[in-house]
Amino acid sequence: MHALYNQGTDAFPFEIFETLLNAEFPFDGIGRIRKHLIDWNLEFQKMLEYKAKFDPDKDYIHVPQFKNPSNKYFKVGQWCAHQKQRRKGNKNYGMDWLPYEEEKMNSVNFVWDLSKMGKRIDKDRWMDNLAEVEDYYSNSNNYKTVPSQKTYIGHWLSDQMSFKTKQDRENRNDLISEEHELMLGQLLKQNGVEWEYRKQMEREGILSKLEDWRYVENLKVTGNLKEFRDKNPQILKKKRDNVAQLRSQSKRWNNDKNNWKYKYLDDAGFPYK
Repeated sequence: MHALYNQGTDAFPFEIFETLLNAEFPFDGIGRIRKHLIDWNLEFQKMLEYKAKFDPDKDYIHVPQFKNPSNKYFKVGQWCAHQKQRRKGNKNYGMDWLPYEEEKMNSVNFVWDLSKMGKRIDKDRWMDNLAEVEDYYSNSNNYKTVPSQKTYIGHWLSDQMSFKTKQDRENRNDLISEEHELMLGQLLKQNGVEWEYRKQMEREGILSKLEDWRYVENLKVTGNLKEFRDKNPQILKKKRDNVAQLRSQSKRWNNDKNNWKYKYLDDAGFPYK
């Protein structure tokens, strides 16, 4: 049986090999290959689970190498990358590549070389990046935030946001597709983030300071200012500091880039002096 196996897959179909594997046939005499392939098959199943979740309609399998180790599928992508290296004969990634593994990977149309996929894989790369953004927002602490631009995915998301706003501003449709705009837009909305994130943060900061101003003014009108100050001196100081900061900031808005901010102050009746 060992001699037959060593002749290759033409003489020894991988379906039969898999049956023997499950029956604990002692390949190599000490079961070393069997142990390796039991572990290998577990990782293979994780790869199939990834495809079933993210790419169920594709007729091939591609798992990206996620850059964030905390990503749920980081090890799956890493495992796939290691199989490519083993297949190339790189001894640093484990035992020699086996005919069974070749048959198994090819049976699910695993993508060995991305460069041969052309535009087809470009779309996949975009979806892979979207999956990374989804993973970022799976942490509830990241609600209403965006990844740091020092990270790959943060830089990618910033680019998509810039494409969207530039496309709208210049009445174009060649920077981000309608399909991608819809998918990413829904994900951002679900997590409290707008396409113009910086402008959103500035607007919400202004509105928050206006709320502090209204609160302090209401204390004055109702005659409760002294009582509140005696009970909550630090809170009152913080609110007054925010109002003073807003008044100071508004003096620097007299330009095309920041003129839009005055509307919120004017609508609220905020005193500039």
